[in-house]
Amino acid sequence: DTGQAMIEFFVDEEGRARLPRVVSATEPTFGYSAIQSLRDWRFTPPKRGGRPVVVRTQIPIQFTQK
Repeated sequence: DTGQAMIEFFVDEEGRARLPRVVSATEPTFGYSAIQSLRDWRFTPPKRGGRPVVVRTQIPIQFTQK
């Protein structure tokens, strides 16, 4: 199947994705799979004025059939 999920989450001071939620998904399983994949993602820790901060972000994840 093909489709997409839009996921919103926070990136904490260590660059880890926290409190993910599905904003939209073409199929419920795509939203679930997208959230599960975020557990292993690491981001560059966000900073403001040289200090670590927590930021909220959204990311679209595309699913395609090979």
